[in-house]
Order: sequence, then structure tokens, then C-alpha cells
Amino acid sequence: MGENRHTTYRISEAARELGISAEWLRVGERRGYFPPAPRDRNGHRYYTQEDIERMHGRSSRQSRRRHPGPSVGETAHAQASLKVRIGRLFLWEEAAVRERDWSTARRAVLERTALQEYWHHLAASRWSSDRG
Repeated sequence: MGENRHTTYRISEAARELGISAEWLRVGERRGYFPPAPRDRNGHRYYTQEDIERMHGRSSRQSRRRHPGPSVGETAHAQASLKVRIGRLFLWEEAAVRERDWSTARRAVLERTALQEYWHHLAASRWSSDRG
């Protein structure tokens, strides 16, 4: 972006670095999973390498060493909770479609999709730790 002398990333680039979608990064920020990103004068989010490392669970001084992730039991519990939330969002989406409330239906679809993506991410990390 060039607004400061550090390299900055747009949301799509930061999401790619984190291995998630830009939509999940937005949802994660709204829900407090990630810290709010600074914005440029046009209102677009931007991230520094330090922001990305922090979101990866790394400190800037230990960028080569990852902190241990959640245990298999914690991951399974998170997946079960997500599955319940995804089911509720699906019902919310169906009700909104029946009532022709397209704005609410779209919001439910976006949130459900982001949570499903995160659920699959947890499943992949759990699978790799089981094999590991």
C-alpha cells in the first residue's frame, strides 16, 4: 500500500497468508477472534506482517516457532459447538427465505458459510494432529 515504510497487505492477501477466506477474517474480526484492523483513508482494512504473525498465534520475536494449538479434545468440542451454531443459522436462513427477508437470509448464509469453513479448518487440523 505504501502508506508507511512497512509492507502492508490487503484483506484478501492477509487471508491468503492465514489460510482462511477474507469473509472469515471479517467475521472473525466482528466476533472478536481477531483484533480490529487499521483502515486506510478509503476505509479498507490493511494488515502488517506483525499483524499476520500475531493472528497466526506467533509473537513477532518468535515468528519461526508456533505456539501449541488446541488439544484434540478442545478441537472436537469446538467442532461440536460450531455444528450446533451452523444448524441454527441454517434454520434462521430458511425462516428468512420463507418470509422473503433477503437481507437477513444473505447475512445468515455468509455467517453460516464462514463457520462451515472454520469447521472444516478444525477438522483438517484435527486430522493432521491425529496422524501426526
